[in-house]
Amino acid sequence: MEKDNQPSIEELKAFLQKNNIEYKNIDLFIEATTHKTYSKVNKNSKDYERLEFLGDSLVGFLISDYCVREFSSLEPGELSRLRSKLVDKLALFKIAQKLKVEQIIKTGPKKARNEVLSSSNVLSDVVEALIAAIYLDQGMQSAKDFIKSHFYEIANKAQNKPNKDPKSELQEYFQTISAETVKYETIEIPNKRSFESKAWHLNKIYGTGVGLSKKDAEKNAAANALSKLKT
Repeated sequence: MEKDNQPSIEELKAFLQKNNIEYKNIDLFIEATTHKTYSKVNKNSKDYERLEFLGDSLVGFLISDYCVREFSSLEPGELSRLRSKLVDKLALFKIAQKLKVEQIIKTGPKKARNEVLSSSNVLSDVVEALIAAIYLDQGMQSAKDFIKSHFYEIANKAQNKPNKDPKSELQEYFQTISAETVKYETIEIPNKRSFESKAWHLNKIYGTGVGLSKKDAEKNAAANALSKLKT
């Protein structure tokens, strides 16, 4: 780490080497791993948002290409469902955790750094930015190879595993970042003969849902939370 606890260029290069990512222009990868809280106080630096914009489109295309080539027996509807599981933020977050991208992200001062590195959306965005950097630096084939290498396991699990109950999926998501369990606040609405539920985690409401039973209301609240987390 540098004196201000920011990752050094040497650490970034070691990260790329460890993950078999070749490079010609290291500046692209510095940009891909720089958060806007860092670029705001370091005017000569660029943040990853432009690369993340490109990476978002690349991921959609490359995942579609990958699914068609690797799962030739699936019907279009099945391919669409598989693709949606792979291009959402939860899948990208799993890749980010696997790569440990938080170790090479440049951020603002300590308080901002702690907030940024605990954000699953930021970590997912950096993965997309890295894919864009690979594409610009090494070409489409290298970007395809990265997708195949890091999405293969997730794709097979998603293709072979039935859809999880939303409450289980939401709990599994939060277990990756906190030991605190998801809590549900559910009340009965007498006039409508229904229930309303709120999904809480660490004193924050992530989703709400309504159902004819308490169970359905909580399930819908979890599904609502997941839909927000995936966007």
